[in-house]
Amino acid sequence: MKFLRRALEALSLFFVGLAGLFAWFDGAPAAVGGSLMFAMIPALLRFAIRGMSDKKQPAKIPKAALAALPEAERDASAALYEKAQQDYLAIDAARHGLKDATMAQKLAALQPISVRIMDYMGAHPEKIATARKFVTYYQDRTAALAKEFAELEQTGVQAPQVEATKAKIRQTLAAMDEAYTAEFE
Repeated sequence: MKFLRRALEALSLFFVGLAGLFAWFDGAPAAVGGSLMFAMIPALLRFAIRGMSDKKQPAKIPKAALAALPEAERDASAALYEKAQQDYLAIDAARHGLKDATMAQKLAALQPISVRIMDYMGAHPEKIATARKFVTYYQDRTAALAKEFAELEQTGVQAPQVEATKAKIRQTLAAMDEAYTAEFE
């Protein structure tokens, strides 16, 4: 995915330079504005695909906070938190690979809620067990659906069954938005 981002950045810079050259040769100031707007399209697409949640990653659990838990609870809490982080990263990776901007935005909207829940878990390791349903069902299911949607999209097949499956995934993720919010409250 980094390669695609860098390619889009390079492409946008190329178009800006090319637009500047054409405007300079033509000597028309109006052409500069129109050409520069056209040149910004790849950069704007890049930021639209990235979404809004790239700014914050989930916090790590301080080792001292984990050490305060009983040993059996410590291992289970650490494993559950690790799963939450893995699912978060899987959702993030899947959404960055999507061509469907609406779907990528839906997944991006879930990420800040996940970060807040994981930040809370990190600050209060003794409460990690209460987030088990969120981690093992909601976030796990979202990660699986995001991966499935990305795989369907990558096939390029537009058969009725594929489109029906994608529509069902979209519906399910719309319900997940409500579930994520309810779990945080």
